[in-house]
Amino acid sequence: MGELDSPGGRAGLIRVMIADHTAMGAQLLADALKRSHRFGTVLAASRARDVLTAVADQAPDVALISAEFEDEPGRGFKLAQELCAARPELKLVMLLDVPDRDSVVQAFRVGSRGVFGRAKSVKDLLKCIDCVQAGQVWASAEELGFVLAALRDHPPLRVVSRGGVPLLTPREMAVVKCVAEGLTNREAAAQLKLSEHTVKNYMFRIFDKLGVSTRVELILHVASQFQRSPDSASPPSPPEVPPGSTEDLVWCRRQAERGVGAAQFRLAQRYRDGSEVPVDHVSAYLWFLVAEHSDPELSAASRSARARLAAQMTPDQVAEARRRASAWERRHQERLGVPPSRAPWPEEPAALTAG
Repeated sequence: MGELDSPGGRAGLIRVMIADHTAMGAQLLADALKRSHRFGTVLAASRARDVLTAVADQAPDVALISAEFEDEPGRGFKLAQELCAARPELKLVMLLDVPDRDSVVQAFRVGSRGVFGRAKSVKDLLKCIDCVQAGQVWASAEELGFVLAALRDHPPLRVVSRGGVPLLTPREMAVVKCVAEGLTNREAAAQLKLSEHTVKNYMFRIFDKLGVSTRVELILHVASQFQRSPDSASPPSPPEVPPGSTEDLVWCRRQAERGVGAAQFRLAQRYRDGSEVPVDHVSAYLWFLVAEHSDPELSAASRSARARLAAQMTPDQVAEARRRASAWERRHQERLGVPPSRAPWPEEPAALTAG
């Protein structure tokens, strides 16, 4: 059984999970981190089941995952995917023996927030953990170049939810492709025959929809789409009708009432933007809040959109939206025949900016 070390967390300090391919390697790395006195809890494990159990029980903030794990090629990347599915809020850093193009791209495909080459110092690793915990991305210019090159070579056709629902319009995807090519807003405007101001507005909307705040985060979010494919348990995809059409609106309403997070998110966007429906901030807030609760993958984007929307609403409107969301949740649970949940709705998020 892999070794686990949990000395007990201290308030305000980062909790770290280390998953290395040997028990000794994991423990040595844990000891090095603990000597810095900057971490509340440091856990170390060398087997996947121990890592998954520790993450579930101890709820660390950051996980360092060795790409080489359990003597199985690619097992570390698979473990990272499992952790992302189990705890979407967990921030991952892949430990790479050699940070070559394939390894770096694969690391960001599976949801990592950073990559760290083992040849670098412990001091650099501490900076990496601090950076990722603060919500930033840790990668060198060369490593980000690998991701950009991969996007240019194999651009995803769409940016979609796990259920296969497109999150961006065709024009927004055109802007994303310009970003992936390394173009500035001015260069993108020239290529798309738009004004620079219009491109900036598109960027703002894209950041809002995807829950990102920088161009780097956008690139990495798009990179994570490379290997995504809906599984058999995913909700149905929308019918082949034009986005923004009345038929699409009917589909969104039907699937949203059934509890499909992607449809709830799209319905919220339509109420916010007045697409085939009157602008209704209360209904938009309601469905963003429900989507945030329904679909962990859309949680960040829903929370970001909800924060921006709340800035345009009165406290009474926000309270009404939250009341209606609670009423919808009770009805939905009654339809499913499950006991009512006592978990509170997420608190009002702080407003985010697109930079």
